[in-house]
Amino acid sequence: MFAANGFQMHFTKTVDQFLNGFEDTVLDLGHLFPFIATEIPRFDKFGLLSIRNASETFDGIFNVANGLNGNFDVLSWNHQNVTPYFNGTCAEVRGSTGELYSQKITKDFVEIFMSDLCRSVRLDFEEEVVVHGITGFKYGLERHALDNGSLVPENSCYCAGDCIPSGLINISSCRYGIPFFVSLPHMYAANPLYLDAIEGLHPDKSKHEAYVVIEP
Repeated sequence: MFAANGFQMHFTKTVDQFLNGFEDTVLDLGHLFPFIATEIPRFDKFGLLSIRNASETFDGIFNVANGLNGNFDVLSWNHQNVTPYFNGTCAEVRGSTGELYSQKITKDFVEIFMSDLCRSVRLDFEEEVVVHGITGFKYGLERHALDNGSLVPENSCYCAGDCIPSGLINISSCRYGIPFFVSLPHMYAANPLYLDAIEGLHPDKSKHEAYVVIEP
């Protein structure tokens, strides 16, 4: 059916098309069977930002502290202080939105609530760094945020089913039940078994780590 309708397994698109969207035969076919997945939003184009741009509600509704006490934490997301996608403490809405941080940050960790993942992500303090002459605290997303309970037992409630080795975040429950997993590039900071199973991976901290630098 796909071949008859011009579907291609591999194609080349510009950055603009990949971000802002391009028409795709699979999406057109999906519109013919709306009963298959009624909860999935309608996509007229395929693109990372195709339905996000100019949307006031795509990321949900955030209630954020006003900073009067040095606190800019997210108080609720979509009017709830817990999400329906995970259990226990993993369902709690914690941390900032990532644009603003507490004025009293310490050399411990910071948390960011990421609506794309439907969960909070912890970044641990690594070191003091200087960026353009300004001293900041560097917090990295590695061991804690990427684990599913094998390294950090309290993270087991993020498994959303069977726990998998650290390095992949299972957000299937957040993506309409579609099997969806997130990792750092080249499976950086992941369990070595992924590197053994997939050819072509060359994780490099200098290229593939994820971090934020905050001026204290």
